[in-house]
Amino acid sequence: MSNISNIYGNKSFNLEILNKDIKKLEDLLLNHKLYEKTCFKTWEKDFKTIYSNNHITPRLYVIFALLYLVGHILISKIIFNNNRSNLNEFNLSEILTDNQVKSKSIFNNLKLCELHYFDPIL
Repeated sequence: MSNISNIYGNKSFNLEILNKDIKKLEDLLLNHKLYEKTCFKTWEKDFKTIYSNNHITPRLYVIFALLYLVGHILISKIIFNNNRSNLNEFNLSEILTDNQVKSKSIFNNLKLCELHYFDPIL
């Protein structure tokens, strides 16, 4: 794997570390029988139409969950103006729920949080 340069300094981000962390999370979910959970089955059914059977794996699930949560944090910071400077300062579950309530009050039909997909990650 390679490194990605950090725009804020000369430190680099090692993709091998990310790969190992994703593998750990994937293994943890498999040990907790992810395939048997309703949320995974729902996600799998919905995503098979897009990615086909060959590509639907716990690894893809973990990657989508992480992308979803990172995206939601950005939405939280930008749209709802949550003034939190780093991830250690807040409860992610609380933020997601709060944003769902706020988004429903602003946009009647917007489903910002499809949390049922990613319950095992949360």
